[in-house]
Amino acid sequence: MDLEISFEDSITVTLGVKSAGALEQYPDVTTGLFVGYAATRGLLDPSRFPAHRELLAAIGKRKAQGSELVKQALPRGLWDDHLRDAPGLREMAWRWFHNMNGLWITADLKKTFGKRAGSFGHDEPKLDDDTWDAVDKAAPILDKRFAAWLTK
Repeated sequence: MDLEISFEDSITVTLGVKSAGALEQYPDVTTGLFVGYAATRGLLDPSRFPAHRELLAAIGKRKAQGSELVKQALPRGLWDDHLRDAPGLREMAWRWFHNMNGLWITADLKKTFGKRAGSFGHDEPKLDDDTWDAVDKAAPILDKRFAAWLTK
């Protein structure tokens, strides 16, 4: 929470509650793929993973998969505040994960991996594991989407 007190013409007190939005509340293989990619490109906020620093470093060095961090550190999903607090990054990721403004993770990954019928009748990407080969295959379109925030 943030408390702001102003003494200009009168006393004004504002209480603000910080919040975060779920990018992917129910993680799946695409979440692991994105986390692996994001770890290698400096998009994640390491301070959000204090108990998993070694695992995050291993993913950044491609010695572990993103799905391992998802399983161990993200039981309630991937949230926008797991990303760096860089201007526009969290908003763009929110739009991309939620099919807004012509951006959609599922469309990008179907274009990259092909598509198949999913368990709920909707098309999904043909992706069964978040291997580094899969991350490398998706990297060109992810680099395009996140170009403004890449550090590596």
